[in-house]
Amino acid sequence: MPESSNETVKYCKNCGAPVNCEVYTCPVCGLSQNNPIFNANSPTYFDRLLDYMPTYYVTLVSIIQSIALGLLFAALFNELSNIARGTFDPIWTILIFGVFFIIMSIWITYTRLTSAMRIIPQTMDGVIPFFFGLTEAIPIFFISLHELAWFYLSLPACAFVAIVQYIHSFRQARLLPEKNREFLEKMAPWELKAIQMAVIRASIFIFFGLIEAFFLLNSLYLAIIFLFLNVFLIIFLDRSLKVLSEY
Repeated sequence: MPESSNETVKYCKNCGAPVNCEVYTCPVCGLSQNNPIFNANSPTYFDRLLDYMPTYYVTLVSIIQSIALGLLFAALFNELSNIARGTFDPIWTILIFGVFFIIMSIWITYTRLTSAMRIIPQTMDGVIPFFFGLTEAIPIFFISLHELAWFYLSLPACAFVAIVQYIHSFRQARLLPEKNREFLEKMAPWELKAIQMAVIRASIFIFFGLIEAFFLLNSLYLAIIFLFLNVFLIIFLDRSLKVLSEY
């Protein structure tokens, strides 16, 4: 009786449900088992998700970062137009360039890490990029409002989102150790460094915000330090992620 059952029943190559050999159509997903895409060499649904993830993620991040960049250019245009009115203050332009490097660093990190990882997309992977966009837009709005203390105090939110992203992404990579073996060998130590960098940056920005809130310095020096911190972030990413280009 079991031998007869094996001869008349197979399993769907798409969803794994039992399929009667005489029907050739899966009763669960409704796909024909004679479909040429279900040959022995075709990728499974699992493999298609892995292949789709980098394109999906980079596209999503690129759209969100483009919107943030558009808001930043609008703020820059507004500040530069103050030159004609005689009310130009260089501090805001310096901060705008600092935020520009933050946007650039997020895009660099996503495109390098996501392309190298092999992970299954989850809901968090669709949520986190939007929070990055939100935490970039808020400081840009405070630049337009000329609220210096709130500008600095809003920046740590972006660092905290980055920490969540690092923890989530590397956790997902470790769930597929065989497919991410080479990536984890090269980049696993970098995870802690990246989290430490984000914590340090968040602490510095909170310190700057408190100084501006209590002393109302409107300090050009703090703005310049902010700019150089973000230039250093690009350098840090360039050196840290260079290992992914080695072969």
